Amino acid sequence: MLYSPDKLPGEIEDCSLAEAEIHVGRFRWLDVVMRRWANQLESTLFDHLHSVFEIEAETVIWTRFNDVLKMLGDQPMYIFESDQKGKGLLILDNAIAQACIDRDPDALENTDPLDVTELNSETQKLLFDIVSHIVAGLEGCWFNIGELPLNLKRITTHPMRAKVMLPFERCILGTIRFRSEGFESYLIICIPYSVVHPLLSKLDDRKVLPPESTDHFLENVEDHFQQLLLDMRYEVKAELGTIELGDRDGVLLKVGQVLPISVPYVGKAVVKINDLPMMIGEAGNSNGKFSVQVTDDFDTLRQTTQSTQKSFQNLHWGNQS
Repeated sequence: MLYSPDKLPGEIEDCSLAEAEIHVGRFRWLDVVMRRWANQLESTLFDHLHSVFEIEAETVIWTRFNDVLKMLGDQPMYIFESDQKGKGLLILDNAIAQACIDRDPDALENTDPLDVTELNSETQKLLFDIVSHIVAGLEGCWFNIGELPLNLKRITTHPMRAKVMLPFERCILGTIRFRSEGFESYLIICIPYSVVHPLLSKLDDRKVLPPESTDHFLENVEDHFQQLLLDMRYEVKAELGTIELGDRDGVLLKVGQVLPISVPYVGKAVVKINDLPMMIGEAGNSNGKFSVQVTDDFDTLRQTTQSTQKSFQNLHWGNQS
């Protein structure tokens, strides 16, 4: 039932649509990847923890690796290696690490920080399985942007063993925040700048950012649209000539009357698609049927016709005394 604005029932609330606020930093392509990753993590963690998190990606920044070392404590740190042999870190906060181990959505509010001394081989294997899915999701988020394979090597909880780069070396830092009712945590991805720089330099000339959601993204979108165009029905007709009838002293058309047709281009037929001139052709006979053979593009003929026209010339009257 439709209601007029002045007769809305009392139980209906007036709501406005929310607007997405997106922040883009210096590395706009990496920001797209991180926001894609945040969307991917929602389904990944739901599959493993059966709990819904509010996940937010912060703007990607660059820093020196020495500043990253100052952030590290006794927490799970995964060392990965790219195809360029550059090593990076995936740093888990103890709260989200413990939640991944417990897999109890009802206990998120009362989850104690992870005691890294209790990471036995079985616990490490369980945590490594979830982190493998998380990293695989990150690799897929580079779709239609580039390729950045990340090969997990080992886990460590000691900051001294996490020195995979020199202190002064530049690195890219991305942070993902997890929030739920009574729960808050994060993870950090640290990648050497030398690994992502060749990839980002190839994207400098690209002005259009890809979609941030990869759920409904078509891999061969160009082929898809071409197929849509081929499946459409078009009205194609060949125009051999036109005629305009004016006032002939009240003489009406009658049987046997001959009408002269003015052909715009001698010997040519204009082929129109949906009433738009697209091609030109020659009229003839094919298999006993009157036909038109397409010979050229309409723009080519139009340019040829324009080029044959006499150019305007100034008139010189001579010297006047």
